[in-house]
Amino acid sequence: MSVDFTRLVAVCLFVLVLTGCGPKGRPTVQTAVVSGVVKMDGQPLVGAEVNFLSADYAGVAETDGSGRFEMTAQPGANKIHIVKYQGVSGTFDATMVGGGDMAGSGPKQLLPPKFSDPGKTELTFTVSEEGNSDANFEVTSK
Repeated sequence: MSVDFTRLVAVCLFVLVLTGCGPKGRPTVQTAVVSGVVKMDGQPLVGAEVNFLSADYAGVAETDGSGRFEMTAQPGANKIHIVKYQGVSGTFDATMVGGGDMAGSGPKQLLPPKFSDPGKTELTFTVSEEGNSDANFEVTSK
């Protein structure tokens, strides 16, 4: 009898956990589609990670062969930081930086902190509630 009771308690707890973790309790954030082109030193920046950061949402996208990106972002003011590492293609894990045999021998960030560091970026963009197709950024390697 105690085994059945234990199973019943376990099932009840499982159901309570599932119902408590559903979408009802989660706040929703309005988003809009944002697209644009990133250029570095006048040329399309291919394979860069573009990040839009607002108070409640983080949007991220990778630029294609023409420097174009598309993502969802929260309407309103967003801080933008753009990351591009030399010698890295596809998804990049930040723990790879300096991960070579000698300190600092990992992939090199191609953009200066004023564009690539989320705490130091000078880039901003205001996303409209309808979305934007003109989120274009011209960055420099220096």
